[in-house]
Amino acid sequence: RGASRERADILPLAILGEEAMTGIAELDDQHRELAERVNDLYDLMRIDPENRPKAEAMYDELVRFTEFHFHNESRMMGEAAYPMAEAHDREHRFLLEELRALESRIVAGVELHSFRMLKDWLVDHIEKADVPMGQYLTK
Repeated sequence: RGASRERADILPLAILGEEAMTGIAELDDQHRELAERVNDLYDLMRIDPENRPKAEAMYDELVRFTEFHFHNESRMMGEAAYPMAEAHDREHRFLLEELRALESRIVAGVELHSFRMLKDWLVDHIEKADVPMGQYLTK
């Protein structure tokens, strides 16, 4: 993974800085993996927008990895009796609905600006919900 950015002038769409770290290595690694998957899909659609089969496969992988990640977070919140777990899980369900709704717009290759929504979908949730959860879980 990560070989898609061969030119230095192509910046990744989703960048996770220190402010997006939860302090839980497993979750931070999964967040970076999600960002990399979004960036790889963005690169494909910019470079080869007609490659719909590959874009669909990559998007399906993004959805599956997101489901795996959310399940993992839910398990951790349950184990730690995180008081905001129910609301956080509700947000996960909503985020998955949004992710699935964006698929047709993105893989069609006609709306690259939809990637900004996808990036915001990822980064906003991490910074606003996952970082506070990580602070609670690492107490």
